[in-house]
Amino acid sequence: METQELVDDLRRRGVETTRVELKAAAGGLPKSTVETLSAFANARGGTLLLDIDNDLRPVDADVEALRDALSRMASTDLVPPLRGEIDIEVIDGKHRIVRFDVPEVPLEDKPCYVSTRGRHHGSFIRSGEGDHRLTRR
Repeated sequence: METQELVDDLRRRGVETTRVELKAAAGGLPKSTVETLSAFANARGGTLLLDIDNDLRPVDADVEALRDALSRMASTDLVPPLRGEIDIEVIDGKHRIVRFDVPEVPLEDKPCYVSTRGRHHGSFIRSGEGDHRLTRR
């Protein structure tokens, strides 16, 4: 789905979905971003939209810096590293946001986890609108 269509659909719904996460990033990448990447990768994948808040309003930030930081995070802070398209998109005809279509990792590589927290404490899964720590059960 095109980015504008995705944002318009979320606006109609009034909430995020299991497959879409919004993060306002005016001050840089939120700490919880790495957990969201792990959660999407351990589920069916998903779309992360940066520089747009939960009220679906764009936030002004340096989208090039966000894109680069997100790319570094995906490739260095997670095991296995995530590879996917990270693009700068325009919504509402003027606002630039960052979009990352996070791929699901193959079954044999799961769980995807935050490297500094280890496999058992750094693995997350997406449920509803949130990211939750994976448990052994």
